[in-house]
Amino acid sequence: MNKLIAGFIFAGCVMLSGLANAQPRTCVAVAGSHVQYSQSQTTNLLTGSLACYPTASPFSNQEAHYASGTLGDYKKGPAGAGVVDPTLTNIGRWAVDGAGKVTYNYTPGTTYSYFVFGPNGTNPGNGTYDFCIAVNGTPVVIRVVKNSTGPC
Repeated sequence: MNKLIAGFIFAGCVMLSGLANAQPRTCVAVAGSHVQYSQSQTTNLLTGSLACYPTASPFSNQEAHYASGTLGDYKKGPAGAGVVDPTLTNIGRWAVDGAGKVTYNYTPGTTYSYFVFGPNGTNPGNGTYDFCIAVNGTPVVIRVVKNSTGPC
């Protein structure tokens, strides 16, 4: 067998074994790189930002987080002629507790709470973050757009 072809086969096997061993995203801190956010980190990440789900278009959720604690639903764009679901309809409230857990209280009464995991640092920016119902659980991956009320 040609040494060049054998080298490609070997490299391919190494790459495939790496993919097979790749870990799925989880709600676990990894020292120095992926951390559970504190109250200040979670608040800094979400205040004035848009949370987008899924992480790419078409988005089923585009939620604006106002400093007042109001949660707005962006959906289909700014209010105007022909827009069925105008910008920033108030859909509830959001707050972050002392443990860094964000709680969403949607009108008329549904509540969800999440721990947030992301890259280590005091000033989180645009990117994808893991929103976790429980530590060590499976995350809901959310794209965050800083300093924006829409669109994703």
